[in-house]
This record gives sequence, structure tokens and C-alpha cells, in this order.
Amino acid sequence: MRKIVILSLAFYSIQCTNKNGIISSNKVKSIVITFDSAYQHRILPSIEIRNGDSVNQIVRKVNECETELIYFHPTHRLKIAYEDGREKMILCSGSAIKYDGLTYRLKESINEIIGY
Repeated sequence: MRKIVILSLAFYSIQCTNKNGIISSNKVKSIVITFDSAYQHRILPSIEIRNGDSVNQIVRKVNECETELIYFHPTHRLKIAYEDGREKMILCSGSAIKYDGLTYRLKESINEIIGY
């Protein structure tokens, strides 16, 4: 019985981690997208997005994700660079992402979100 209660609490706490979004949208300077699938993007190994509207749209769509246990092989990496020099990395594949050790399901695929 105790294991069930502990597992339920752990699952509930994971479900509640995304109430305010996983990425802080304050002072994001740029997003560098690296394509790990070289066969898909032979010409563009990576791109940098600095346009504020585009950066905010990507962050907003990533923050709409839901926590879900997923096993995947990353095809894209998003490096979020902040004005204060901090950097955060998100691993992506299709509609699955991994950030700070947790996996999430996006409402759209990463290709639809970034437009590539």
C-alpha cells in the first residue's frame, strides 16, 4: 500500500511540473537549432533564430507540452541562450522532448514548430 501511495505522489508531482512552462521566456536572446539527422538537412547543420517573435513563438509552443514518459533518439537539439549568458539544452524528436532529465510530449512535432 505504501508503494502505491509513493508512486501516486511521484506521478502527480511529475504531472504538476509543467504548470508555468518548462522554459523561462524572460530574456531569451536566441535559439540555436542543430539537426542531428544529417540525412534530412545536409545543407543546414544548424540555424540560429534571433528574431524576438520567432523565439517567443517557439518557447510558447514548447511550453504547451505535457509530461510523459517517452524513450526516443534525438533528431534535433535546441540550445536556448539567455541575455545573461545562461544556456539550456532541449533534445527533440518528432513530438517528444527531453529537458532537465524529464520527457514531455509536444502538441505538434518539432519540425512543425520550428518550420524546418
